[in-house]
Amino acid sequence: MKTIAILRHGEAEPSKRSDAERALTDKGILYSRAAAKTLHKQIEALGALDAIYHSPFKRTTQTAHTVLASLESLTSNKIAIAPDPALLGDNTPQSVCEWLDKIPHKNILLVSHQPLVSYCLDWMIDANAASASSHYAFHPSSLALLQTEHSERGYAELLSLNHHPAV
Repeated sequence: MKTIAILRHGEAEPSKRSDAERALTDKGILYSRAAAKTLHKQIEALGALDAIYHSPFKRTTQTAHTVLASLESLTSNKIAIAPDPALLGDNTPQSVCEWLDKIPHKNILLVSHQPLVSYCLDWMIDANAASASSHYAFHPSSLALLQTEHSERGYAELLSLNHHPAV
């Protein structure tokens, strides 16, 4: 059984020259820390977090490292962290799931962008979901937790969906 947490990056500053260069706001950092605390509480019963994967954009990288720092202050666990272009917002849920099947870790956090985070959640939970459907709202710093034996369409069970701050 694999536990997959999906986190949308924290609140980002308005557009810059390049979307990839947008940094987190102070609120984005604060709410990313809150998401880390929620994740720690929820995943503790399922086992320790093994790895964090994030899109290579600045705001997702900052979110991932903020979560990592918060988690490391709560646990003695060593957590791997790595950027991966599989989590860029223009990918499909199917390609993300194919990539997930190649990851050796059991308990992972994915930090990515909207609408990909919503599309992946739909795809993994609902076997009838279209590849570009979104039944789940993901605000900045929203965190979903699911379990699955296979990273395929319709196999995952949604354990929780939390928003930071609560909306």
